[in-house]
Formats: sequence, C-alpha cells, structure tokens
Amino acid sequence: MHIFGFPPVAGSLPIGRFEACIAGQDRQRVHESLMALIADEGEYDLEFSVMPADGSAQRITHSIGVLERDATGKPALVLGFVQDITERKRMEQSVRQLAFFDPLTAPPNRRLLLDRLGQASAAAERSDVFGALLYLDLDNFKPLNDRYGHDAGDLLLQVVARRLKECVREVDTVSRVGGDEFVVVLAGLVADPSDARERAGMIAEKVRLALAMPYLLDIQQKGTGASRVAHDCSASIGVVLFSKQHRNLEGIVKWADAAMYRSKEDGGNRVTFMIERRTQQRP
Repeated sequence: MHIFGFPPVAGSLPIGRFEACIAGQDRQRVHESLMALIADEGEYDLEFSVMPADGSAQRITHSIGVLERDATGKPALVLGFVQDITERKRMEQSVRQLAFFDPLTAPPNRRLLLDRLGQASAAAERSDVFGALLYLDLDNFKPLNDRYGHDAGDLLLQVVARRLKECVREVDTVSRVGGDEFVVVLAGLVADPSDARERAGMIAEKVRLALAMPYLLDIQQKGTGASRVAHDCSASIGVVLFSKQHRNLEGIVKWADAAMYRSKEDGGNRVTFMIERRTQQRP
C-alpha cells in the first residue's frame, strides 16, 4: 500500500510522480475524480491501472482519497492511499471463468447462457423484436471418442466452438451446455415473425454447413506420437423463435431441445423449427 498527499491547486493537481505512474487510459478519469473531490462534488474511490517504474506489466490498483481543509474551510491537502489489487482481480477473474465459462471450449456455460438468454428476451420485449435460440447436438461425435479417446473429442469440440463463433455476430451468444451439445442465442432479429424465422433459418443453415465441413485433428497417441485424423461430423439443429410473449427461459431451451431431437430422429444434419410447440423442418 502506498500513501500519497499533495496540496490542491486551482485548476490543476501537482501530483508529480503519482500522476506519471498512472496508465495513460486512466489518467483523465483519475484527474476528474480528484478534482470532483476538491470541489466537494464527489468522492475519490476508484480502480485504475499503473505502470511500474521497472517497466514490468501494468498493475491494477484501488485508491481512496479524502480532502483536508484549513481553518477557513478552504481545501488544504488531499490524502489517500493506493493499494495493489492485481492478484485479487486475477483470482476474481479465475473464479468467474470457472463459474460461467466452459473450461474446454471457452464459450459461456449453461448458467451464463440463461443470463444471456434473459438479456436477449428483455431486449426483445423492449424493442418488440424476435430473438432465436439454436440447440445443436453433434451427429457423429461418439465414434471419434471411442476410437481415439477423449483428447480427440476435446479437440473436435474446440473446433466446433470456433466455427460456431465465426457464424454469428458479436451480440450473439455461443454456449456449450454439456457433452457435444451447444446452444446459440441470436439476439435482436426483426419485428416481423416471418422475417425473423427466415433470418434465423439462414443462420442455422450457415451453422449446419460450417459444422458439416471435414475436421482434421492433430492427435497425440501413446506409442505412435502425433497423427492427423480426418473425421466427418455434422449437427442436428433445433430452432425456436422467442419474443416478448415468451418469458419462460427454461421453456425456450426445452422447445429448441425438442426440435433438435426431431432433427436427430430424422437422420441428423438438418434444421428443425419449433413453432408454437409444433416442429417444422426447413425444406
């Protein structure tokens, strides 16, 4: 922990080395917070990054300051401290990563998925537009695991996650919900249900084609070293549209899951829509 103190000067802060160590992107924010403290218009309590004098990586700090006044009530001295919280922030990030993201493929897990789906549903209600949820299950995943082991399956799942992300927008969510099952939330499509269904269908078809492309996996095998394995794998996809009328988030996932199973039962590598709890396959 580092203690600082300096006298305030009208229109500026003679903080010298203190200001110099603050990372460039945070200097203005720190300056404005200190000036607000001096003007009695706010508190000085914030986090910012600093640049160590030895040139090492930036550190994250938490700083609190108070204003001392003289006998006449005029600002006389700013006192405070700066504490390094880099490791705490790293631990918080690690805990969040474990709690909300799939450790194998990196996309959000089921817990964060429901939160993202809730956000998309709330946005659909505010904007009166449709969103869509795609539920995917890989069609030929188990044979790869059985023949080459779980490491090979893990590699394929990682490739699937990357391909899914490439098929959707930044505002959309790709999530692995377990095993070889993934969910994609498409946020903020359009207000017209027919147009929304068409757009969701186009994205689902783009996903289907992307996941049906051959997979080349570099697998480490005991005794034989590395080998490149070619594997064909497609996906059964179920799709459900949701709007402001659909508030049951678990129900949305279950309807898409049911549509996915219909795709699976009909041979896989296809897209099936759930419409008012009835399934309908795209031609």
